[in-house]
Amino acid sequence: MFTFLKIFARASAAGRCAKILRSVCLLLPLLQSTPALSVPNAELGLSEAERLWLQRNPSVKFTGDPNWLPYEAFDAEGRYIGIVSQHLELISNMTGIRFEMSPSKTWTESTLKAKNGEVDILSETDDSDLQSHLVFTRHYLSNPIVIAMHNRENYVEGIARIRDRKIALIRDYGYASKIRRKYDSIGFITVDDIQDGLLAVSTGEVDALLCTLALCSYTIAEMGLNNVRIVGKTEFDTKLALGVQKDLPRLVSILNKAIERITPGQQQVILDAWIKQKFVERTDYTLVYQVIGVAIVLIAIFVFWNRRLSREINLREATENELKREMEHRARVSAELESQNAELERFAYMVSHDLKTPLVTIKGFLGLLAKDIEASDSLRVESDIDKINKAADTMANLLNDLLELSRVGRVMGDPTRCDPGAIANRALELARSDVDRHEVEVVIDEMPAVWGDETRLVEVYLNLIENAVKFRGEQRSPKIRIGAEQRDGRTCYYVRDNGVGIAPEYQDQIFKLFERLDVDVDGTGVGLALVKRIIEVHGGEIWIESDGVGRGTTVLFTLPAAAIDDEPARQPQPLELKSIA
Repeated sequence: MFTFLKIFARASAAGRCAKILRSVCLLLPLLQSTPALSVPNAELGLSEAERLWLQRNPSVKFTGDPNWLPYEAFDAEGRYIGIVSQHLELISNMTGIRFEMSPSKTWTESTLKAKNGEVDILSETDDSDLQSHLVFTRHYLSNPIVIAMHNRENYVEGIARIRDRKIALIRDYGYASKIRRKYDSIGFITVDDIQDGLLAVSTGEVDALLCTLALCSYTIAEMGLNNVRIVGKTEFDTKLALGVQKDLPRLVSILNKAIERITPGQQQVILDAWIKQKFVERTDYTLVYQVIGVAIVLIAIFVFWNRRLSREINLREATENELKREMEHRARVSAELESQNAELERFAYMVSHDLKTPLVTIKGFLGLLAKDIEASDSLRVESDIDKINKAADTMANLLNDLLELSRVGRVMGDPTRCDPGAIANRALELARSDVDRHEVEVVIDEMPAVWGDETRLVEVYLNLIENAVKFRGEQRSPKIRIGAEQRDGRTCYYVRDNGVGIAPEYQDQIFKLFERLDVDVDGTGVGLALVKRIIEVHGGEIWIESDGVGRGTTVLFTLPAAAIDDEPARQPQPLELKSIA
């Protein structure tokens, strides 16, 4: 009878006396079948030790979530209410245990009480992270974890379907850690409680909230959120259990025996009173019919206008797309012009600087030559003439390199199927005198065929071989290896040496025009710039890899037009050689 009065009082305060009364009338016969005893029910089958424990400990301290209806909550007067509360009443009637409630303001405060030993029992789920502090009874109620989203969303099969959306979990809830572990690639958002989470879904701050079915449906109805609904179910569920301090094993055993005696009929009466009734009573079908009627009228009006405006909309979209493409084209052209102007300015400066050096040398030695001729010093005259010739050769080489560089992209042969191994061997023969003179070992592996300008590709390999010979260092066994390897599904061709290597801070500079890392080595600083331009004209990329000074260098490049050798022979598409001059 005491239980009946408590339930009746709650229903009256909420304005739903009649509905709760009907549910309690169904529950009352079940409760009367389990009389409220001051001693445990004999049907529990308690051992002598468990009965003795109950005599010495007639009451236990308990706490739960203060904001987890319909499962549990503490009302404004500190009374414990909800589904869990009514299960505790059944357990109390069967065992004689008196549960002393310790109200908390937040769930975090409740968990701290359990960790600090301030309470004997905590209402929790059996997958809780508090298993290091508490021993859990068998579960007495199971509920699926569902997905709540805006009502414009369609059915969602599971979390994986929305992994790229903003998904929220409630702070410190037991099932949250299990979900985070399985979907560790998702950056879940944490909300303080169910109300914050559902409000965030309603306002669009998050896309979805994961919570239990009972809690979600109850709170949506309580908050009156008409733009949020449950759209799917996850593979997870939560099982309600009681967490007991580890130094109370007798209490765990007693609670388990009582939980086993709770019948499905008793549980169904409790669930109907707290979940089904509260959710159904807020379903207003009158409003649904009104919305449908208004929608039909609006649809009839807008169908006419939609047909009339569709052509205008399509025309405007086509115009906007055309304008967008034109602006993008102009932006690209503008960027290319700015880049070419900057390159031209730097090119002019470098050319004037590098051509001035041999001219100054020639002019200086012409003055010395005149003096030496006047002094009839034949040896010095011969030396002056030799140095003037070298300066003139330097200028000629520089001009030839610049001419060759300017031609790349404008003067190219027709692309053909080329064997990189054969091309590398042709380049090696051209560099044979330097290779043999410095006793450099060169190994050329088989490589997949490519489509390109064979003459220009010979220039690529020739420049790279000559560079490797120049920067071989002082070692006794200089080696060069030429081959290809697969990286990320594409073929990368390489020229690898064991020479002096390149420090990381200089690896991005060596392809720039007139860049010479060692001025004591012969060269114009144009060779690698020429190589880079040829590769880019073919639509490829080129880069340097080196572990540092003294560790050798690998020059890698790609040719996107490459064909795999084992593919059936076919006529290639014409290779479009890009002009970057």
